[in-house]
Amino acid sequence: MKSAREQRLATALRDNLRRRKAQSRANSADASGTATTFDIEAADTGEGVTIAVRHGGATRVYALDGTDQEHFADFYAELSRDFGTRPLIRAAKLPADAPDPPWRALLTENIS
Repeated sequence: MKSAREQRLATALRDNLRRRKAQSRANSADASGTATTFDIEAADTGEGVTIAVRHGGATRVYALDGTDQEHFADFYAELSRDFGTRPLIRAAKLPADAPDPPWRALLTENIS
């Protein structure tokens, strides 16, 4: 039986894949307009996540080493290559010696 976390993760991934595939289909010249379905099984592995994705008779299993943004960015890049979903647009990484942004406090006292 899946844990609540695994169920939430699988649902979020499935919804995200539908949106990404719909965007890809909308940008495609040969789009048939039919709905695209992905079957997703996610399993918590402690430090990371294993995600099995089935679509169009193909199944791919992805092992994420963690649950940080960079792990999911790599997952979506692999998913795009394997299933033709819209590629993830990545922001450039800042160098380690980049200056801190000019932070400005928005709330400095209790407002209620």
